[in-house]
Amino acid sequence: ARDVIGPYLALMFVNVVTLTCWTIIAPLTYTRSNHRGTDDWNRVISTYGECISKTGSSTPYLVVILVANIGLLILANFHCYQARTIHSEFSESKYIAIIMASMLQACIIGVPIIILTRHQPRIVFVVIVCLLFVTCMSILCFMFI
Repeated sequence: ARDVIGPYLALMFVNVVTLTCWTIIAPLTYTRSNHRGTDDWNRVISTYGECISKTGSSTPYLVVILVANIGLLILANFHCYQARTIHSEFSESKYIAIIMASMLQACIIGVPIIILTRHQPRIVFVVIVCLLFVTCMSILCFMFI
């Protein structure tokens, strides 16, 4: 347990500090924007809502969080690869490796889709829900079934 608590606290510290700075320096606010196009009487057809930062860019905070968390995910996959030859009667390292590979694959596929469709809230919502479902179900199914 002592081997795990150090990296956990370090990652938690990075995430909490980054999110706190983001909330204080460049908080996100919900705004409604118009979709392109109007009807015959020049009225807006539809609008969409999104959270944007009015005081500054939120990109540096997203980059720090993504680099820290995806970097740790890649490191965990590397450690799972190294532990593939460990033999034990009650070893679940094979299942943990499959879970970590599934999470990495979901990030590799999902993050670029979210970035490319960031101005289409419905698509971003569906992609995030699918990513959460795949990640959670891979953990639950491989560990408990």
